[in-house]
Amino acid sequence: MLYMNRFNSSFQDQATIDEWCEVWAEALGGMEGEQIKAGLDYSRDHYDWPPTCAEFKAACKSKPKAVLALPQPPRTDSETGKRNVADVLANLTAKPINGREYWAKVLETEGLPAFTYQFAQKSLHNLNNPGANL
Repeated sequence: MLYMNRFNSSFQDQATIDEWCEVWAEALGGMEGEQIKAGLDYSRDHYDWPPTCAEFKAACKSKPKAVLALPQPPRTDSETGKRNVADVLANLTAKPINGREYWAKVLETEGLPAFTYQFAQKSLHNLNNPGANL
């Protein structure tokens, strides 16, 4: 479902499908479900076309980089902070955000991380269907 016709067009007949299954089953044999999930997540976020077997196998072994610590935020004095917050509030009040337009535009973004895509879908759904739950 990630690649639709880009994937399906690679298989002209049952023999090709059978051979593909054998090659991939052998290459991915012994991998855990979490590794396969990592490969699917990585592929969805990084490949516009279906990955090769070698690319997918490498993606299955990819691990997210751990964040040990966030950088120290810049320090500012209290008065500057108050002015910054007032500026942000004034901008939001002057130009209210149209949530439907905003989330629809987010969904058009290329290479959007899966979590952001799902959040945008839910937000747009909730705006279009007040009181409904996904």
